Amino acid sequence: MGNALWTRPPDTAEGEYVRDTVASNCVVIFSKTACPYCTMAKRAFDEIGARYLAVELDRRADGRALQQALALATGARTVPQVFVNGRCIGGGTETQRLSQQGRLAALVAKCRLPDAGTANAEAAGAER
Repeated sequence: MGNALWTRPPDTAEGEYVRDTVASNCVVIFSKTACPYCTMAKRAFDEIGARYLAVELDRRADGRALQQALALATGARTVPQVFVNGRCIGGGTETQRLSQQGRLAALVAKCRLPDAGTANAEAAGAER
C-alpha cells in the first residue's frame, strides 16, 4: 500500500463519513476484526501508547460501502488503511515499518488534534 494517494473520497454518505472521521481523529485505522495485518497496525500504535480510532468495517452495516469509498480515495482496496494526522500512511506492514524505524511516534506527536494521547477507541457499529 505504501504512501497511498489520498484524494477526496466520493460525495456519498460513506465518503463523507471517511472524510469526517479522518479529519476529526489523529489516528484512524479502517480495519477488519480477523485481519492479521490490521492487528499488526493496531499493535504498533499500542506499543507506542498512541490513541487511535479503529473502524471495524466487518462490524458495520455500511462496511463494504466504506471500503469502496476508501478504495476510491486511496487507490487501495485492502485493509487496514491507516491515517495519521489526515494522511494515509499505508497498511499494517508500512505502519509496523514506521514503528520499527522510530518514525511512527514522531508522526503521532505532530497531530493537530487533541486526541493524540494514550489509550484506544474503537468504532464498530457507531462511534463512541
